[in-house]
Amino acid sequence: MRGCLKFILAMVLACLLMVVGAGIYGLFWVNRHLYTDQPIAISAPEIDAVAKAKLLKLFPLRNFFSAQSRKSSVEISLSQSETDWAANHFLAEKRPEARIKLALGENRLSVKYTQKITEKKHFNLMLDSGLAAEKGNIRVNLERLQIGDFLVPITALGQFNYLVEVYLSRGFRISGDGTVKISDLKLNDNQIMLVFTKS
Repeated sequence: MRGCLKFILAMVLACLLMVVGAGIYGLFWVNRHLYTDQPIAISAPEIDAVAKAKLLKLFPLRNFFSAQSRKSSVEISLSQSETDWAANHFLAEKRPEARIKLALGENRLSVKYTQKITEKKHFNLMLDSGLAAEKGNIRVNLERLQIGDFLVPITALGQFNYLVEVYLSRGFRISGDGTVKISDLKLNDNQIMLVFTKS
């Protein structure tokens, strides 16, 4: 009986040591592969004063996402440079150490993102994806995803595509009981057009 108890305790201890060892290895692996020493070179986008004024007028459309807004839908159309500037403007409010670069194509979107974590470490992300939405039917085709120097295996991208499609199709919760969904999305080489609908 004592021998059996000792064996069970030894197995529990071995399992605990394996879990702790795997956790420590995971921390080292993340620090070595997902965080890099150099950021992605992304320059801050510049637009002219007229385009900037137009975009700053668009920003109150954030009120559309509140429950008090009476609008049922809103359409936003931005050029490549306007998209970059707006993305970095919103990002600067919450993550001033981060930069993002969006490249538009025909129903395609490429993203480069970098964020300073510490003085010597940066979090870098790059992805290439097909992206389209029509009548609320959203299609995502993530072709490449790289985090730090780790390239996510293609076999895992299919599941990720499905999760993103489900998340986008359910919409974004707003204050109250409503949701906002992307009902239409068109991308070409120099423009993005989004239609948001509220339900």
